[in-house]
Amino acid sequence: MTSFQIRVPRPAIYFILLLCISLGACSTIETQSFLHKAHRGVYAFSAEDMERMQFYISREVLAHRITADGQTTADDVIVIPIKTRGKVLEAGPNWLRVSFNEGGTGSIFLASGKGEDSLYKFATETENGQLRRLEELPDQILLHEGNRYKIIHGVNAYLLIGQKDLKEIVAERSHLTGAKKKK
Repeated sequence: MTSFQIRVPRPAIYFILLLCISLGACSTIETQSFLHKAHRGVYAFSAEDMERMQFYISREVLAHRITADGQTTADDVIVIPIKTRGKVLEAGPNWLRVSFNEGGTGSIFLASGKGEDSLYKFATETENGQLRRLEELPDQILLHEGNRYKIIHGVNAYLLIGQKDLKEIVAERSHLTGAKKKK
C-alpha cells in the first residue's frame, strides 16, 4: 500500500485558519439579556429607541395550535428558532410586543414588575385581559390572534438585545467629556 503526503505551504495554512476564524466571528451575534431596570430603566429607553434595536429570542419555541378536533397537523405547528431576530412593535410600562415575522402582530414579553431586575419573558394576554408570563400559567396556553397554542417547549424564553444596537443607543445619551486642570 502506498501512502502519500500533501505538503501545504505554511502561509496557506495560516490563511485558511484565519479565514475560518473570521467567518465564524461574522456569523456570531453578540447579545445579552435585555433587562427592565438595568437597560430600559437606567437609560430611559423610549418605545422609539426600542423600535430601532434588534432583539432576539433566547431559545427555540415550539407551539401547537389547539384545534376543535384535537388533531395537530403540520399547519398547526409554529417554531421560532433560537436567536430569531425580532422587532418591537409597541411597548408598555413593563411589556414589549415583538414580532419575529415580517408583518406579524407580535408576541408579548413581560418583565416581572417585582422589586428585582427582570428579564422580558414570553407572555400572553389571558382571557380576563391580564398579561401573564407563560411560565406562570398552569396550562401554558398562549392566546394569539384568536387562536390558542399549547407551548411544547420554550415557555421560559426571554428577549436578548444585540450589543451593537444597545451601544449605539446608549452612545446617543449625553456623555461628559471631562475637564482639564489649569496649567
